[in-house]
Parts: sequence; structure tokens; C-alpha cells
Amino acid sequence: MADFAIKDGCGSGARVKVCEQNRLQTDAIIMASVHSSSKKGYAYMFNTEDTAPTLTVTTTGGYIAYLKNESEYEMHLHKIITTVDGAASLSIMRNPDLGTIGNENTHAPVNLNFSSSKTAEVVAYVWDEVGNGMTGITDGTTLRTTTIGAAGIVIMELSDALILPRGARVGFVGKGIGGSREMGFSLLFYFHMAR
Repeated sequence: MADFAIKDGCGSGARVKVCEQNRLQTDAIIMASVHSSSKKGYAYMFNTEDTAPTLTVTTTGGYIAYLKNESEYEMHLHKIITTVDGAASLSIMRNPDLGTIGNENTHAPVNLNFSSSKTAEVVAYVWDEVGNGMTGITDGTTLRTTTIGAAGIVIMELSDALILPRGARVGFVGKGIGGSREMGFSLLFYFHMAR
């Protein structure tokens, strides 16, 4: 039987190597989806900075942030960073309905790739600190409520498991425990590009 060889196809004459288990030897570059999306200009930071570095959340609580995906691509929620000056809770709400919004500031998420001029195709609002939270939002399903027991920074790794297709919405409800609290909120998200 004649020898069979696979060449590189670029004219260099290089042949494919075979390992000890008689498998083709290959190399791969592994890159996290968020890193790949950021390199392409599709990763963003959504936060409450348009109002203030921290918001005074009350014991009644209310919506501090709202985000709707208007892109043709899936939006993956990667990580939430929350700062508080005392006990508080943060709830993630699935598909809250938006009516006539009140007590809000419009927010433009910031592109994490400094060389990219792309903008996120989203509807984004943050609370303006009037009342207990934004108004005109009807609750969806509570996905998760995280209780933060003391002052500090909490990083919630979502592991890209929360995926919003076009038209899907997510809301965030902040609430002070035992009194009003100062809460900072940031969400890192990206659009997953089909291969």
C-alpha cells in the first residue's frame, strides 16, 4: 500500500504530524467568548454612573437598572459588580414589562474595547434616585436575589449562563436591609457572534 500524506496546501511541503496514538497532531488557541467579543468590539459595561457612583437604595427597594436587547445577536450577561455600604439585596428580574418609564436616566453602555466605536443595540435605563426606584416597570420572574450582609464589593459571576435573545429584558432591583444603603452597580455583558 502506498504512503498517504497530508500536506499544508500552501506549497511549503510541510506534512501533518501524527502523535503516538496515531492521531493528527493539532494546536488550538482557546479564548473565552467574552474576550473574543471584546476584541471584536462587542463587549460593554452597563452601570448606574449616569446618575451617581452609588445610589441610595431604600428598604422599600425598587428598580435601579433595566436593559433590553435590541440586537440581532444573543446578549450574554457575564458579571455583576455591586458595592454597598451595609446590608442590602440585589434581585435579577427576568423579562420585566416596560410601560411608561419614570424616575429614570437613559444610559449608553460603554464599549470595553477602547479602539472600537461600536455602540450596544439596547434600551438601557438607570434610576435617577427619585422615589424608591424606576416606575412603569411590571415585575417579571425573579431569577435570583443575592443578599449582601455587610459593606464591601460583591462580584457575581454569571458564567455567561444568562442569555437574552433579541427582545428579551432584564431588570435589577436594589433594596436596603435595616435601613437605606449606598449601592453601586455594574454589569459586564457581550454580544455572542455566530461562528
